[in-house]
Amino acid sequence: MSLERLVDKRERFRHRTYFAHQEAGSFAINYLGQHPERAHDSRMITMLEDLQRGAFWGVLYQLDGPADGGLQESLGFGNLSMPDYEAERQKARTWTAANFTDLELNRLMRVTVDLALNPPTIEGRPGYIRGHSTLLRHMVDKPGSIFAEGITEEGRKRLVNGAF
Repeated sequence: MSLERLVDKRERFRHRTYFAHQEAGSFAINYLGQHPERAHDSRMITMLEDLQRGAFWGVLYQLDGPADGGLQESLGFGNLSMPDYEAERQKARTWTAANFTDLELNRLMRVTVDLALNPPTIEGRPGYIRGHSTLLRHMVDKPGSIFAEGITEEGRKRLVNGAF
């Protein structure tokens, strides 16, 4: 690979990362502008702060609940007492349905995926887990995920292979 192509790839990456963060901020401002009554909902504020920080895994958790095992299990702490995942998921999905239109949810999903695949720094992901793996666990492998139908078989293969 030539140096010119490498520089070009880095520039495109910086552009995609910048765009993802701009979209995240834009979503938060527009959403609260259209729904000012939701500015006092602590769950909403946490989700929008996670979105603006690039903490895409927090956004997915707020919208759709925990993935099986959660971060503790993936880090080797699987023997810890965990909450009832299905109850947590239902609570999150009910909250999501009450607070977002399909159009808002689709935009939020697009921004969240962009943040996962284009983290600005190593802090842009939970621990050493790549965005691809987190998206796979939260959007594809999680039972009943509200995002599952938005991922094609080709998209699933690309997430498994980390090929975005």
